[in-house]
Parts: sequence; structure tokens; C-alpha cells
Amino acid sequence: TLRDLGILYFQTRQYDFARWNLYRSYMQVHDDPRTLFYYGMTLEYMGDSEGALRAYINYTDVSLFSPFRKLLEGRYRTLTHEIVKRQFQTLLADEQKLGTERISPKAVAVFPLAYQGTDKKYEALGLGLSEMILTDLGQVRGLTVIEHIRIETLLDELKFGQSGNVDPATAPRLGKLLSAGRIVSGTFNVSNYNLRVDAAAWDIVRRTAPAIKTESDELSNLFKLEKELVFGIIKELGITLSQNERDSILYVPTRNVFAFMNYCLGLKNEAARDYRAARVYYNEA
Repeated sequence: TLRDLGILYFQTRQYDFARWNLYRSYMQVHDDPRTLFYYGMTLEYMGDSEGALRAYINYTDVSLFSPFRKLLEGRYRTLTHEIVKRQFQTLLADEQKLGTERISPKAVAVFPLAYQGTDKKYEALGLGLSEMILTDLGQVRGLTVIEHIRIETLLDELKFGQSGNVDPATAPRLGKLLSAGRIVSGTFNVSNYNLRVDAAAWDIVRRTAPAIKTESDELSNLFKLEKELVFGIIKELGITLSQNERDSILYVPTRNVFAFMNYCLGLKNEAARDYRAARVYYNEA
């Protein structure tokens, strides 16, 4: 009754009454998807983005069969991007005041690998590879990985374009804005079904020139290549892995290159906010 009354108030734009009733409903049943969605929407309309995000983040507790799960997840992703964008706009406005004391030596940001080839069908591969590197580094205890939505938003705000290329001039600035002590970036190319990746982990705190890690293999062995690259980066960071960490990094979710390429195209279209196309590619994957 409280939920349905709150929804009626929301639909008639009486947001104060909607919030009160939906909050009372939420306090009684925390995982009701309809309550979560309309409570979050009410808070959004009232200008409380942070509160709405706290409601939407519970989408993972909602059944996969509920139509509200996709609505909740969609609002969570969209709102997260908007909040992160505002945060970076504020940081950029006061960039000159930012000091190195906010940088965490154990925080790592992985940027999309820049494509050096001419065949456009491989261009999205850099997004998928960087996502795999990010996921694998996230298995290392003590390292904090910067989520890709923050990196995408920062690149958009700085007008970096598609490449997101990092060099000695831009690395310290990006590290400071992301509070990341390490930035992993590089390039890749596919030629005659052979994949070559050149990557480095920039040390923002010490400002040391990174050693470039180069791996090359047949495109069909890209998962093996990515693992070797990750282990090289971890070695350069001076980290000794436990057996559990090593096993977690070695896990490969698929060995189907075509599935992975569709996943990469899904990432590319999601980053471009073309969610319909992204959904098609994710379904194909």
C-alpha cells in the first residue's frame, strides 16, 4: 500500500509525499524492485543524485527475471556517469591546486590500448584487452584499480578522442586527476592475424620512465598473450603473488576469439552511449 501510494504521488509530481511513502515501503522491504526504482526516481527528481544512486545500486539483489532489474541497472550506470562527470569538471576547474599528496601509490588506472593499425575491425580490441588487464590486476591483494567509467569520463572531459594515448607529458596529469599512483597504457596492432602489444606502467609518484613490455603472438592466442603481459606488469610493480592470486589471474572466461571480439564491440558502443548496438554485440558474445 505504501509503495503504490508513493508511485501515485510520483506520477502526479508530488515528490515530497512520494519520497515519504516510498521510503517507508523501502524500510519494510529492502529488495522490492518496484519500490527501489520509484524511490530512486523520486530522489533524482528532487535533485538527490547520491541518494538515488544508493537505491539503484541494489539492482544486483533483484531477480534476473524482474523487468525492473534492467531499469535499475540502466539508471545506476547513467547516474554514475553523470556524477563522475561532475566530479571531474570540479577537479579540472581547480586542477592547479591539486597536489601529489592525493595520489595513492597502490591505485592503478588501466587506459584503453591505442590501436596502431588500419583495419577498423580490430580497433575495439584495445578496450577488451584493457578491461581484461584491469580485471586481472584487480585480483592482486593490496592494489586498488580505478573503474573504467572514471577513465572513460576523464578522457571525454579532456577531449582525448578514441585513442586515450598516454605519454610522459600526460601521465602525471592523468594520475593526479585519478589519484592513481600507476597508469597502465600502451598500443597494439594486428597484422596477418598476429597480435602485438606494447604496454607500460607509469610510476606517477616517482615519475620514473617505464620499461615497455612487449608481447606478440597469433591472434588466436590473445588470452595467453594478455596473461603474460599482466604478469610482466606485476613483476615490474615489485609484487610477489600468492598461488591463489596467480590462479585467479590465469582464469580465462572464454577461449572463443569471436565471442571476445563481440564483447569488445559491446564495450565500444556502450562507451559511445549506443546501448542498443551494445546490447546486440553483448548478446552475440
